[in-house]
Amino acid sequence: MKRSFRTLFKSKAFRRRRRVLMRRRLLENPPSGTEIKLNPKHKVPYSRPLGRKTSKYVGVSYNRAMKKWKAQIYNGRDIHLGFHTCEINAALAYDRKCRELRGKTAVTNFD
Repeated sequence: MKRSFRTLFKSKAFRRRRRVLMRRRLLENPPSGTEIKLNPKHKVPYSRPLGRKTSKYVGVSYNRAMKKWKAQIYNGRDIHLGFHTCEINAALAYDRKCRELRGKTAVTNFD
């Protein structure tokens, strides 16, 4: 079903996304002589981080439901490498699989 611009413009998702972009633009380039105050509860003006990264390691993210670190790699499709109690163990699992799939040219977390 094709949606008209008017219908799209009125949707909640569009308005929410527009608000987030406007806030980011305002923070990046505030008008001269203005001071931007943020809510003390939030360190940033928008609630979601960019992307899905929750770890400093590539291929590792935190699963809140299981309270464990998840390792996965993309090779044409997502390959699940398991859940780990430690973030470093998940990063090592990613590195092992990355070397196996990509050989010497693999970019890993630990050299």
